[in-house]
Amino acid sequence: MPLRQPDHFELSRLYAAGSIVAILIAAVALAALYRELSIRIILEFGEQTNVIVAQTALNVFRAELADYLEIEESLDRQPTTKTMPPQLLSMIKDSVRDTAIARINVYDRDGRILYSTRSPEIRADGSADQGFKDAIAGRVASTLTYVDFFDVFRQRSENDNLIETYVPVIHPGQQQPLGVFEIYTDVNSIVRGMTRNEVLVLTGIVLIMLILYSALLYVAWRADKVIAYQRQALRERNRTLELLSARMLAADDAERRRVALELHEEVAQTLGAVKAMVEAHATTASASDARVADERAAQVVPLMQGVIRDVRDLAMELRPPSLDDFGLLATIRWLCRETEQVQPDLQVTADLALREEQLRADLKAVIFRILQETLRQARRVDGIATVAIGLGHSGGEVALRVELGVSEPGSVLPDPDGAIEAVWERAILSGGTFEKSQPTPATWRYRAIWAASPD
Repeated sequence: MPLRQPDHFELSRLYAAGSIVAILIAAVALAALYRELSIRIILEFGEQTNVIVAQTALNVFRAELADYLEIEESLDRQPTTKTMPPQLLSMIKDSVRDTAIARINVYDRDGRILYSTRSPEIRADGSADQGFKDAIAGRVASTLTYVDFFDVFRQRSENDNLIETYVPVIHPGQQQPLGVFEIYTDVNSIVRGMTRNEVLVLTGIVLIMLILYSALLYVAWRADKVIAYQRQALRERNRTLELLSARMLAADDAERRRVALELHEEVAQTLGAVKAMVEAHATTASASDARVADERAAQVVPLMQGVIRDVRDLAMELRPPSLDDFGLLATIRWLCRETEQVQPDLQVTADLALREEQLRADLKAVIFRILQETLRQARRVDGIATVAIGLGHSGGEVALRVELGVSEPGSVLPDPDGAIEAVWERAILSGGTFEKSQPTPATWRYRAIWAASPD
């Protein structure tokens, strides 16, 4: 079953679809990477700043807060806002005034919230908080709740874009924390700035990807055009080769027909006549008519000589032995002399500007056959009086040139018979190129070129 030839635009469609998918994936990956880096930057620098702010604020009232926590622990009673001394409350409020701190919580050792700027959270149990656990163990902890426009499926809350920092409260001279001081810092302004940057970066990524996609699509389109052109050239070359093959088969059949006709009409007829004469001679000899028998025997010799000459000429036309014995150059010179002897009105010249060893062995028979058929066809075309043959070697190429012209200056030579052009198409079948031109109205030129060495 023959394979279906794909449409030459299929490459562009497939490449366009694959490229857009790959570019979208790359754009999403880059946007996600930038967002992750933005979160890390906010967390890293925001936490550092928040810890400094928390520790600075705590240093202002650390001793008072530690005393308060000791008292609360010793009393072991439910915390209320009224239990915190007014002076400590004033110090806490003054330390966070005009800052980005949004909320404050104070935890005792058990995780109960003793004080909060949000009254409903007082008495709440925060011991399950990981930040509290880290702080009560003596470590400063921070967490970031980051929500931007990319979190479209996330439910928004009041804790969005806040950095929570937990600082252990340790009485001077002691090792164990008495409680935890927590602050919530609002980073909405930073998040908004990062979001704007994310949008700008995403827009830049999209623009760059679109430019890249356009460039890739153009490359695929150009490749598609080149492939289509090469396919068309290949199809035309195949059609040309088919046409040349058909012409060569026709020429070969015509050559076989000519050889058969010459053998039948000339050689066979002559041999038949010789046979009849020999039989008549035998009859006459038996009748003892010696004079008549001698006359008929004398007629047999010229006929046999003619047969031998015809067979030799036919063999020379098919493939002269000199082509193998003396080479192409000597055979071309012989061919020119033979043509002038057969048709004295036709002037044939040869310019052989190369050495025998510069010719490929497989080209010798091809060049000889082209010249032989060209001269034979030229003898049949009225008006052709001169044939100039040129064979040379230059730049790694072998060039064969034949110019057909008229004898009288100013005359016009019509286009020769197409049979000559069909002969020169042998050059294409042998791996070369062929062109036909008319340099002057009185001249037609045929030129073939082959590589000096096979590929």
